[in-house]
Amino acid sequence: MLILGGMARLHAGEEGGDTNEKSCQEDAQSEEEERVVVEALKCLCNVVYNSPAAQQVSVDVQLAHGLCASLRTARTWHHEVGLFTLRLLFLLSALRPDVRAVLRRECHALRLLSEVLEHTLDVRWVGPYEAARPDPQALPMPAQDNERAMEALKALFNLTLSYTGGEEDDHQFRLIAAILRHLLMLKTETEDKTEEAHSHAVNLLNNLPVSCLDVIIDLPVQGGQEKYGGKNMDAVQKLLDFMEKRIDKGSNYKEGLTPVLSLLTEGSRYHREIRRYIKAQVLPPLKDVKIRPEIGTTTRNKLVRLMTHVDMGVKQTAAEFLFVLCKESVDNLLEVHRIWKRSGTPGGSRTSCRRERRDSVL
Repeated sequence: MLILGGMARLHAGEEGGDTNEKSCQEDAQSEEEERVVVEALKCLCNVVYNSPAAQQVSVDVQLAHGLCASLRTARTWHHEVGLFTLRLLFLLSALRPDVRAVLRRECHALRLLSEVLEHTLDVRWVGPYEAARPDPQALPMPAQDNERAMEALKALFNLTLSYTGGEEDDHQFRLIAAILRHLLMLKTETEDKTEEAHSHAVNLLNNLPVSCLDVIIDLPVQGGQEKYGGKNMDAVQKLLDFMEKRIDKGSNYKEGLTPVLSLLTEGSRYHREIRRYIKAQVLPPLKDVKIRPEIGTTTRNKLVRLMTHVDMGVKQTAAEFLFVLCKESVDNLLEVHRIWKRSGTPGGSRTSCRRERRDSVL
C-alpha cells in the first residue's frame, strides 16, 4: 500500500505540504510518469474495494490525509489523475465510516471537495451563496468534467451522511447547496448523464439540513417571482421535472424516485414558498371533477396512482408528499380521492362540487 501510495504521489500521512511545489511537480510530470500515477491509483481503488485488510492499512498509514493533500492541487490535475483520486476517496469513505470523521475534522474534506466542484462546474459567485446563471448558449458540460463531478458528489454524500454538523458547518452546507443548485441548471452531453448528475445532486441535498434549502430559491441578483415572495423557483422546477421523469420510468421507484419525493416533501414542509409553488404545479384547480383522480397523465394523477403502489415505502412517500402540499390537513388530502365520488354520483353534493370548482382546495 505504501509503495502504491508513493507511486500515486499521495504522500500518505501528509495533510498539505507546499501546494505550489506540488503544482510544479504535477506540471513537470511527463506523460509516462502520469500514466504510472493513474495506474497506481487504479490499483489502489481495486485493492481497497476488495480487501478489508487493505482498508485497515489505508487507515493506519493515513491515506486519507494524502488524498486530501492531492485535492489541494485539483486545479492542476489531468483528468484521469483527478478521476481516480476522487474515486479512491469515495471508496475509502464508503467502506470505512470511521474515516469520515477524520476527513471532515482533520482534513477539511468538505471544503476541499466543494472547491473541486466549484472549479469543475465553473461556478462564478455573484453573491454569498449565489452562482451566476449559466450561459444558455454555452456548450454542455464536457463528459470528463461531469465524470469528476460525479465522483466528488459521491464522496460528499458519504461525508454528509447522518452528519448534522454544528454552527461552524452551516456556511459549508449552504455553499454546497448553492453549488448543487448551479448543477441542477446545467446540462451535460447526453440526457441520461444530465439525469444522473441531477440524481446525485438530489441525494446530496437530502443529506443537508433542510434549512439550507433557502439558498436554492433566494437569489437576490437573479431575482425571482413576486407571487412567491420574490423567490426564484427555477431549481425547484428542475426537481419537479426530475421527479416526473422518474415516475414515468415506471421502475426502481424506491431508489430512483423516493429520494426526490422526500427532498420536495421536506423542502415544502420547511419553506412556505416552495410548498406554494409545488402545489400550484402539482395540484392545480380541477377542470373536471367527474374524472377519477388516478386517471390521466398529469403529475397529480401519477402521484395519486403511487398512493396505491405495492411498495409500502413508495406509497407512504407519495402520500406524505401530497399530505404536506395539502398543508398537512387530512381532510384536504382525502379530497384527492373523494371529490370525483361526490360529483360523479347522482346523490353527490352539488354544493360541495361547486365549492370545489370555486375554491379548489387542492
